[in-house]
Formats: sequence, C-alpha cells, structure tokens
Amino acid sequence: MKKQYLPLLALSALLLTSCATIFSGTRARVIIDGDAPEPLTIVADEQTYDSVPLPASLSIRRDKLTEPITLTSPSYDYADIIPGRNTNLWIWANYFNGFLGLPIDLITGAIYEPAMSRYFISKRSKVESIGAEPLAPVGVSKIVQLPVRREPRLYRHEVDVRVGLGSSVWRGAHDRQVGQFRDMGMEYPEMCGFDVDGATWGIRYFYHISPRVAIGAAFGRAWAYDGLETPYDPEDPDAYALSPYAHVDTQSTFAMPAVKYSWIHEDVYSLYSIAALGAQYSHTWASIHTHEASLFPELRYEHHRQEVFNRKRWKLAPQLTALGFDVGGRHLRFFAELGYGVEGVVNIGLSYRFCRASSK
Repeated sequence: MKKQYLPLLALSALLLTSCATIFSGTRARVIIDGDAPEPLTIVADEQTYDSVPLPASLSIRRDKLTEPITLTSPSYDYADIIPGRNTNLWIWANYFNGFLGLPIDLITGAIYEPAMSRYFISKRSKVESIGAEPLAPVGVSKIVQLPVRREPRLYRHEVDVRVGLGSSVWRGAHDRQVGQFRDMGMEYPEMCGFDVDGATWGIRYFYHISPRVAIGAAFGRAWAYDGLETPYDPEDPDAYALSPYAHVDTQSTFAMPAVKYSWIHEDVYSLYSIAALGAQYSHTWASIHTHEASLFPELRYEHHRQEVFNRKRWKLAPQLTALGFDVGGRHLRFFAELGYGVEGVVNIGLSYRFCRASSK
C-alpha cells in the first residue's frame, strides 16, 4: 500500500517546490525609458544590444539585478543603470511545502525582483563630458551614487532545535530482523500498525569562526519502529486473533562534532552544508506476539510475547547535510535540510543566533 502513494508524493513534491522559480522564472523584465535622441548600444547581463530605441525592454537574470547596465551612443554619455532588487513575494508560497523549495529559488535567483518596473536614463553630450566627472549610476535610489553593500551581521553563537525523518540509525540489525519476519510470511498491515522510517529530535550548537565557517556539535535521540503481521482469511472471524504478529524497535542516543559551511550568508537567510561524525549508542530488540482466543468471548483471552532479538552496541554516527537553508530574522530563523545519516534525510527546526561579533 505504501508504494501506491509514492507517485502521488513525488508529484506533490514537484508541484509544491521552488514556487518563485515556477511562477516568476529565473529572468526579470526591466524597462529603460527616457529621452534618447539617437539609438543606443546597451550591455546588460553579459549581452550586447545594438541600435536600441527607447523605451527598451530587457530580460535580465534575477541574480544579476545589482550589476550595472551600460548605455552608449555616438554623441552622448549616459549614466549606468543599476536596477536594484527587492524580495520576490512568491518565495512565501514555499510555506506550503515546509520551505523545502526555497534552496532552489536561492540558487536560481528567483527570490529577487527588480526594485522598480521602469528606469529613466540620465545623459549629457560628449562635449559637456570633457573634463567633467563621470556620471554617477542611477537606479532605485534618488541619491546618485553607487550602492554600498553592507556586510551581513555575524553572530558568534547558534543553537538549533530540530526534528527529522529518515534516520539511518537502525540500518543493519533492525532491517535484518524485519527481513527475517518477512521471510516468515509476515507483511506490513494494510489498515493498522506503524512503519516509521526513523524519527529523530536533537539540539545542535555552532560557534561561527567567520561568516562562512562554524564548528560545533550535535546531540539527540533517534528511533524506528516496524510492525508486521501474518495475513489472515477475512472470512474466518478467529483467524485475526490467532495470527502471530511481530515488533521491531530501535532507539539510539548520539553525539557528533560538526562543521558547517555557509555558501550564502545574509541577514535574513543563508544556504549551507553540514558534515558531522561521532558516536551513537544503539539498542535494537524484536519480539513475536501470539493470541490464544476462544470461540466464546466470555472465556479467557491470553496474549503471549516472545523476545527473539535484543542487542545493544556502540557504533559510528555520521551525518552529511548536502543542502540546508534558513530564513527569518537576524536572531530567530526557520530552517530545513536534506541529507543522510543519523539525524535523518529531512530535518526542520528553529535556529537562534546571539552574541554579535564586533566589526573590524
């Protein structure tokens, strides 16, 4: 029954991820207007457009909106235009998929939109330009100067509280026991029972050495449970009670030193990867359950449990988060991650940063 949902889940994930990229695309429309007595040569987004009359509509990559657009003509000098950028409101549609699509929007640049829909040129004749200061760029700001990029704030300490699914903690002993029960003819129940692919919770701490690099540690608990039962004949009312069923449980406690590298570091969001390797104490046990039931409900009903496997052991606890992102304020942010290891394949949680580093 689980396999029937896989195509539906895959289609839902495809439709609900990277909302800004889907609805806005990776390129934005910028309109340049104004008084231009002669056709212009425009260079924008590494493309050159010759003999362009105004108004002109340009298609520019959204992640290039802070780069200058240059305009030239035989008789006039023109100020560069720097479109500037604002946040594309379509990124908030990722709320409906747990913000799992936001990393794609970050990579494609679809999280941005032009600061204005139309930009007006500033010009002077080449004769007037002789010996004069170059024309300052124009764009989103009425202040005629190059925009100064402020460095994002750096907070030294970060504490994360997270939950996850898909932990690899029970791989090995747990899966072997499940396989043995399936070889005995047991199956996952259609309407009841559980098959949780590894749930986890934990706390992480990072100390940010620089805007890019942080070191710390992760602590947490992970567990998995599988319930299987023997198929029975629905026409026999006593078959269900007499059919044996099995439980397989695994629990683990782990601690791992970790390194975090931020590919993008901004005041309200970041894109990062995490690598961690430590130790975990794992406990796996399995049992078979049988019922003895009478045809007469007023008579005795007994339950028997037989433990068939019980193992405790220490082993390595790895976690590789290939892609993670956070979004929010300067201190409190929501984050989501994709990776593999004891913490899980999918992780979500809250991150809090404090103790701002002094600027040099």
